[in-house]
Amino acid sequence: MAARYRLERDRLIHQLRAEDPARWSYSAIAEALGCSRELVALVTRRSR
Repeated sequence: MAARYRLERDRLIHQLRAEDPARWSYSAIAEALGCSRELVALVTRRSR
């Protein structure tokens, strides 16, 4: 179950960054999802 939530969170982070990276900064995504800015950065970098 936890793995499913992580996958959904990661998908959402990638989707928001692709939509509008200026609006959806790491900080904005972190605030919207209730996680840390560092986690958002890690997820974004991991996909490269």
